[in-house]
Amino acid sequence: MMMADEDQIDIVESRRLGSLKRSKALRYLFLRHLRNHKKRVDGSVYTEVANSLSISNSSGLYLIEWINRGNSFSKEIPEEEFTFYSTHRKSIETKFAKYEETKNNRLAQEFALESLKIKENDVFNEKVCIEPLELDKLKILLLNLLGCVALLYAFGLKNWPVVFLLAAVICLEFVSLKGKCISSALFMFFPFLGHPWVALIAGGCYGVLQFLDANPLLRKYRIILPFFGVLLGSVVLIHSRQGVMVNEGIIPLILISLFIIVYRVTLLLHIRSMPLVFPILGPVFYLEGFPVAGWFVVGCSLIGLVTILLKNSYKNTFKRMISAPQNS
Repeated sequence: MMMADEDQIDIVESRRLGSLKRSKALRYLFLRHLRNHKKRVDGSVYTEVANSLSISNSSGLYLIEWINRGNSFSKEIPEEEFTFYSTHRKSIETKFAKYEETKNNRLAQEFALESLKIKENDVFNEKVCIEPLELDKLKILLLNLLGCVALLYAFGLKNWPVVFLLAAVICLEFVSLKGKCISSALFMFFPFLGHPWVALIAGGCYGVLQFLDANPLLRKYRIILPFFGVLLGSVVLIHSRQGVMVNEGIIPLILISLFIIVYRVTLLLHIRSMPLVFPILGPVFYLEGFPVAGWFVVGCSLIGLVTILLKNSYKNTFKRMISAPQNS
């Protein structure tokens, strides 16, 4: 009897976590579409709506709440109106998945126009831009490139090919899922540049992340290609018998890397995989005999995490400020 009760509790908790995840995913989708219309309204209006947006779900309904010019608004949408990818679905036809994605984007765009009070009834654009909201897309790209340029100092100019390849892997992920597919293939080239551990460990982690991504578009290629890199890295290591740099100095590096990865996984939804794979490169470069480069990578990852935390803290503070008059 007790076992049955425990199973029931586990089922309820699983449903609760699934509900929270779907609400978070829907909020993320709405924020991306709000951003598409950012330049069409006053900057303060966009900021107020985006930061006050709150989504919860119960009894089969999404409750959506936001504030515009100090006025509170809310609406309810049935859960079945939105379909999100699920790892529990054994197979998803690409055509069906595309239809569901288009439907989600259409509803999200309608919400953006309504919440921002844009009266013009725009024709829905199926190729709506879907950008990450960590920072402006161009700024993130430039910061990544600057970080890779700085990484040359830690590696030395003679190792510029591996830095260039790493920059390519990072930047191509900005080209939606097709970019991820190309990035997956690029891990096969690291063993030929003298970095088999990058292909073996980082490539393997990248492949696992693609496996966990239930989006069917190019999914099998995104999973298979990194593991070709894993295979090549293993072959190079076996034949070269390359030594590794293992001492107590790598322990704090591993612990910090794991902390960054775990915190990012629990903090954000990710449409790119490299923010999760990048910290792993710290211990990997250390193993390959580049401790300075390893600490540089982990330091950059830590700075990125702190930046996100500060930005979220600012958003929460702003949200409390604009909602305070409503509660008083």
